[in-house]
Amino acid sequence: MKKLLFVVFALFMSNAQAGFISITPDNTNPNVNDVVNVRIVLEDVAVDEEFTSFSIGFNFDSSIFEFVSGSVTSFFPDFDLFTFSGLDVGVLDAAAGLLTFTLFEDIVFPTVFSGGDFLIAQFDLLTIGGGDSTFALTPTSEIGAPFDPLDPLQVPTTVDFDAPAPVSVQAADVPEPGTIMMFALAMVGFVSFRKFAK
Repeated sequence: MKKLLFVVFALFMSNAQAGFISITPDNTNPNVNDVVNVRIVLEDVAVDEEFTSFSIGFNFDSSIFEFVSGSVTSFFPDFDLFTFSGLDVGVLDAAAGLLTFTLFEDIVFPTVFSGGDFLIAQFDLLTIGGGDSTFALTPTSEIGAPFDPLDPLQVPTTVDFDAPAPVSVQAADVPEPGTIMMFALAMVGFVSFRKFAK
């Protein structure tokens, strides 16, 4: 019985050490023309969960939101073509509602990240329409464990992190300023007509 309790406790503790990825928008009820800032964070990385690379896709409804080019910031350095390392942001599919964030490792001098929280990306989405939507990560997200350059036949391993549940967002259509002005003029005209009729 003591062995069984120890195994259950060990499993619980090992799961408690597992990291997870969070999606946090600063506004889940935006109006048209509002900018929503989104943060994707790799949280609670344990010391023994070292990683050097990952590939994560972020899905959004492109009929409701539009990616703001140049708004991405990250804990990781920008992609460097000479060392073929760093964070590469794919925005070619932004019109289809898909952004990709890929951290490439430097094969010769890899930077190994371990322990703590890491801001994968923070970026802005412009609200262009109304409706219900979700922000979600693609199920193909991978976290790559350190690669050994002295062993070219090594199969890169992955570290498992819990993917977040999709985040619901409700964007509201608001009247255009011109529509509000026309309504106000109609009300003024109606009140004036009533006074004139009396």
